[in-house]
Amino acid sequence: MVECRNVQKCTIRNGICAFLVVTFMITGTGCVDTHDEIRSDPRNISNNRTSFIYNAIPDSVLAYISPEYSTAINTFAVKLTQAVYSENVNKNLVISPFSVSRNLSAITTGANGIAKQELLQALGGQAAIDQAANALRDLLNGDNSVILQCADALWIDSMRYVLNPSYKTEINKKFGVEVAGLDLQNKTASSLVINRWIDRNTNNYVANIFKPSMIQDNSAIVLVNAIYFEADWKSPFDIEKTRSEPFNSPDGAVNVDMMGSDYGFMTYKDSSYQNVKVYYGTKGKDYFCLDIYMPIKGSIESFLDSVCQTAIAAVHEKSFGALRMPRFFFESDLDLVPSLRKLGINEAFNQSTHDIPGIASYKDTSVTFLYIQSVNHYAKIKADEEGTKAVAVTNTIMGDATCSGGGDSPDIVLDKPFVYFIRAGQNGLVLFSGVVNKP
Repeated sequence: MVECRNVQKCTIRNGICAFLVVTFMITGTGCVDTHDEIRSDPRNISNNRTSFIYNAIPDSVLAYISPEYSTAINTFAVKLTQAVYSENVNKNLVISPFSVSRNLSAITTGANGIAKQELLQALGGQAAIDQAANALRDLLNGDNSVILQCADALWIDSMRYVLNPSYKTEINKKFGVEVAGLDLQNKTASSLVINRWIDRNTNNYVANIFKPSMIQDNSAIVLVNAIYFEADWKSPFDIEKTRSEPFNSPDGAVNVDMMGSDYGFMTYKDSSYQNVKVYYGTKGKDYFCLDIYMPIKGSIESFLDSVCQTAIAAVHEKSFGALRMPRFFFESDLDLVPSLRKLGINEAFNQSTHDIPGIASYKDTSVTFLYIQSVNHYAKIKADEEGTKAVAVTNTIMGDATCSGGGDSPDIVLDKPFVYFIRAGQNGLVLFSGVVNKP
């Protein structure tokens, strides 16, 4: 149970938090100015408004989630969800495409050539990079009854490498990334520092997720993004209406705890799928929501492949109905490399192309080329009568390339597999996504 420390009285007990780690692996010798641990801002979960913990992106009257940014991230989100699910058919799934996109965008900033082209195409275009700061600022101030925090940090092996100044400036400007140094050759000590950061920024939901074995002998950089979201449903489910009911999982019918509410949720039905939006927050702003799609015909795979992209972009006439949905709680532990390759990202994994030269250098060496060695993603999610809680952790390892229904009832019962998205803003920016096959 999360302790709520807002100034005002609040009932927030469950939330969503995501965490992304990107680790760049290169070889050589070099230095950076300090050997410091990145520390939390005292605003961390301590007031009644959202906050950007580390290097706050400056306020801007233009800060908003643009349609171009939402389209880019949402396109990436659906494609990534489809690609990951194709490797995990009939399993429960939770990922954070938003968190993955921020770190891939930071990598793209230091890339060129074919690798950069492939990354940009997968991410949905340059807008995913150029408009990230304004979108985040809008997210952080979208609804002050919801706690949303986002932080980005980069540790460089300060014993051997130096971060390129232009890259440091660029990722600071666009993503608010703050930089510190570590001796990554001391894998145990470095992992302890990183895990402390993860622990703080997931409100103690994730412990010891970063393993010393994730750091290789040629490790140089660990790039981290953490997202924390905590909110009640706008209208909590009545626990007295929760009862055991059948759910038609891929393995057959199972009895699950089905939550119920007579509140008028925004619903939509057609011959392909049923959709319901369950909103978060106590201010009535309808800024954050859980957006659920239950296919009527065809499989989850076919829905994600051919229907989902259009469905999440559609604007339907408003219809309101009661909802019954299952509690669910599960986790995912994923290798994302096969999925990212399916999105067309290939050259960034190729150590022979030398397409990522702009991030770091050896001491007394002008350039160091990187390539991605591995991408691992751990996540978990819980939804109950009060709200939702989720955690995600992604590790990307990089190496030095110079070395080796209309007319139907508006009521909806989610009693078969469905796809879900946690979304934000008027354009419905996707923060989290997944599939529920067996609650």
